[in-house]
Amino acid sequence: MAHMGLGSDNSKAIKLISSLPNLYGDTAWVPIKSAISLIKNSSSEKLFFGSDNPIDGKDTYLHNKTGDRSLYQEYFNERPISTQQSGFVFVSQMRSSMPDAIGGVLWFGTDDANMTVFTPVYCCTDKVPVCYSRVDGADYITFSWNSSFWIFNWVANMVYPRYDLMIEDVRASQSEMETIFNDAQEGIESAASKLYAKDPAQAKAFLTNYTNMTAQSTLDTWKRLGEFLIVKYNDGVVKRMKDGKFERNSIGQPAGVIRPGYPKEFLEEYVKQTGDRYKMPE
Repeated sequence: MAHMGLGSDNSKAIKLISSLPNLYGDTAWVPIKSAISLIKNSSSEKLFFGSDNPIDGKDTYLHNKTGDRSLYQEYFNERPISTQQSGFVFVSQMRSSMPDAIGGVLWFGTDDANMTVFTPVYCCTDKVPVCYSRVDGADYITFSWNSSFWIFNWVANMVYPRYDLMIEDVRASQSEMETIFNDAQEGIESAASKLYAKDPAQAKAFLTNYTNMTAQSTLDTWKRLGEFLIVKYNDGVVKRMKDGKFERNSIGQPAGVIRPGYPKEFLEEYVKQTGDRYKMPE
């Protein structure tokens, strides 16, 4: 339950979360006393860390120190489902019909939800994929070609300025990877279940290796996507493609490019601001 009943005293949310086995709370926009109350009434396992906004008491809700909820009396920016400054995002899949090691999966992605690829991270995983770590010293101000965070940011920031032209190429790769992982899930978990019946440790090792493999293969695919996007959309033009390859002319040279130009709305606004300054003479 996101925010555990935002704008309330959280008591109803705490009661529901404590009583329903598959309902969980998060800490985002939740006063510290409510988080503690949930832990006391249920357990710390029913509370997820939410990175939207830290726990900092009632000032989370307040615009000032007067006690008035002035945040709700003024206008504010709408919070999108996917926001570009996200460091990571995940969707929890929890199934009580399976052993915990197999039934709990975080479908995890770095950067924003719109342009990430959700890869499976099984809850029994005890080895962080290298590309999800601070590999090569990677952090918010240190780039690494081996860091999933930075590769997804690299691709996304190429796409933002020319979203309408480039997003379908991202969607194609995104859909392909996520379809592969979704289709493989039943077989992977069936194999893990058989291993678990013989030796739980083997099942956990198997799912840990699978988690690491999918993370790394996604990173490698996204690197190739970034290279493809640079070539296809370099310098404001679009390279021609045929049968999935960049097209060449009859003498083997790159084919002529497509020049999409500026959007109609931009041109209309340009004329509105400059009048006849750039009008072609009759």
